[in-house]
Amino acid sequence: MSQALPTVERITRELREVIKALVLPGAGTLGDYLAFRIRFLHWKRGVRAVEEARELLTNAGLPVQPVEIKLLIPIIERAAMEDEDTLVSRWARLLASASAGAFVPPSFPGILAELTPTDVLILDHIASRWPALVSTGQLDDGERVSETDRPNLATLAKELALPLDVSRVSIDGLLRLRLIVLSSLNLDDMSDQPLRRDYQIPGLTDLGIAFVRACAGPRRAE
Repeated sequence: MSQALPTVERITRELREVIKALVLPGAGTLGDYLAFRIRFLHWKRGVRAVEEARELLTNAGLPVQPVEIKLLIPIIERAAMEDEDTLVSRWARLLASASAGAFVPPSFPGILAELTPTDVLILDHIASRWPALVSTGQLDDGERVSETDRPNLATLAKELALPLDVSRVSIDGLLRLRLIVLSSLNLDDMSDQPLRRDYQIPGLTDLGIAFVRACAGPRRAE
């Protein structure tokens, strides 16, 4: 344990320097506070999220800019407490987007904190149908497909190799968070049975589009 302390102290010092670049001027010892909090949480995940955010900004040709405190604190603390390694990078991209000046309202950290890896898998799969919309906020002509060309919930679960009961729980969560919306089609081959939700078609809400865009990380500087 004692041999690990110098490494922890070094990483905490490095982390503090990165965090200070993210803190608004005049915020005093907030950088020290956040570094202290991360050290006594899952400090490795906190360091990873902050370092990934800095790398994303560097690769995009963007400087590290201050982030509002009401975004910075929940993003960094929740990233440090994240139990799922697959979601740590999502926190890093959200932090990088906020530092780049992208649209990141205070509700986004709370939304991300509620998502499971399955929720994210389904949300990304739905968003993948409209890459231009997620990238630019505008539909590309090639993405203006009819609803009959989009997979329903049963097909989506099959494409992702998810049990229907598991996918249904995630769909309920995404609906509750208002990230997605469902639409119904009265198909000819279903005329003799009531419309079941498994045949409804998921799409992104405006909130869902903005959230997916923010969690994708910053766009490259032109």
